[in-house]
Amino acid sequence: MVKTTMKYKRGCGWTVFLAMMLCLPTIVLARMGMGTQPFPFFAAPATVGGTPFYYYDHPASCFGHGRMGMMCHGDKFQQWQSDQHARAWTGDFMVAQYYDLARRDGDRDPQVEKVKIGCVSCHAPGAYMALGDSLLQRAPPRPARTENAWNMLPGAIKEYADQGIFCDFCHTLSAVGTPPVDANYQSAATAAVDPKRGPLLMMHGHGHAGHGSIVSPLHDDPKICGTCHDETSPFGKKVKGTYTEWLNSPYYPVTRCQDCHQREGGTMMGRHGGGMYSMNFKGGFSPWVEGVASLRIDAPAFAQPGQRVDFTITVTNERAGHEFPSGSEEERQLWIHVTARDAAGHSWHIPITTRPDDKDPGHPNHVFWITTNAVVAWPSPDPEIASPIARDALPEGDRLYHSIFISPAYRGSKITYAQYYADRIYSNRLKPRKPRVENYSWSIPQNAEGAVVIRAALNYRRMPDSMADYLKIMRRPVIQVNAASAAVNLR
Repeated sequence: MVKTTMKYKRGCGWTVFLAMMLCLPTIVLARMGMGTQPFPFFAAPATVGGTPFYYYDHPASCFGHGRMGMMCHGDKFQQWQSDQHARAWTGDFMVAQYYDLARRDGDRDPQVEKVKIGCVSCHAPGAYMALGDSLLQRAPPRPARTENAWNMLPGAIKEYADQGIFCDFCHTLSAVGTPPVDANYQSAATAAVDPKRGPLLMMHGHGHAGHGSIVSPLHDDPKICGTCHDETSPFGKKVKGTYTEWLNSPYYPVTRCQDCHQREGGTMMGRHGGGMYSMNFKGGFSPWVEGVASLRIDAPAFAQPGQRVDFTITVTNERAGHEFPSGSEEERQLWIHVTARDAAGHSWHIPITTRPDDKDPGHPNHVFWITTNAVVAWPSPDPEIASPIARDALPEGDRLYHSIFISPAYRGSKITYAQYYADRIYSNRLKPRKPRVENYSWSIPQNAEGAVVIRAALNYRRMPDSMADYLKIMRRPVIQVNAASAAVNLR
């Protein structure tokens, strides 16, 4: 069983602290990284499977509650505890997909066996560093509750894996691979009181730090994000590529991941504004995605009832420094829903018009990028583990931006939401600052009266309702990213 007691590496009281200050001032100053010499302890990288859980400080210790009567990083702890990093292991989707699908697939199929380790390496890195290859035979305890909400109440100690992506793990990282991908990070965590690594020496010059500090260029570099936000499937396909998408974007290298996702107080971060980093990594949630992309409708100003009207909708990813949507791109959905309404209150749904230059009925533009409930996808392509579900669970005929993962032929070449089975990938997601023009053709009904207002809404959802229902978890809300309208006056 995984040990569940919390072990702190420090915690001296006032008596010991005063004794050290009176008797050993030089040692204390050096230990805090405040002397004229650099901090003397640079730990060697920890090995996977050789880093006990207690090498990492419990996240609550960063708050400072009860230690020397201080509040050290209370604001950062509160930011982190409301962030998805704190839920990396305990979020309802992660728990259901890992224990009900991924581990079962890994047990049955040697080709995807490593998924049992791979998921843990980024979602519960402390458990990964401690357990290593033993994760092939066992897993961290399944969380008793999902959507972990941390608090500072007495006795609020969680399983080590439940800490998700936590303070001491990130701030003891010493290196990542080139390119950063598939959790190729190195940790310098040891049984000692490790110096904490970061882009700023906030405690430098103050006499009450509980640890030393090392200025780390890595923590100001998007590479540190890429080690987990870029991922390949066992079949060699890039199933997550947010870091690579940024490298190929017009934002590289000036605007970094940290500049947008760790903004605090409404100011730009790091080298752009010199502000403080937030530990709440804003992502694909409301209101963060609202306004990320723009919409514009170009339609004729006048028409007659019964006339066929051609119009275009231009959608542009204006503000995301990577493709939109990104991350778990096989689950994320971004779609344009177009309606028309006349002066009498009649309303109609306007589906996307298939491009006339796509003569091939098997072209991805037809089979993947138009919403439909007639096509199914598999949570796992193994029929012994999963059953098919509606691919989109959306209104028919809307333009859809997402990625499609196809499982290997030996599993029947099925569309799958199991990213570790991706053998072929089709994507039409929005690239940064590149307008996408969609063509529509619609016959105005004969009974239409007055002006007809065409309205387009660009909507985002983190997961299809069909997938949430299959996993028996809460459905994800639909977030309106943007909207546009144009009036066609009837003559």
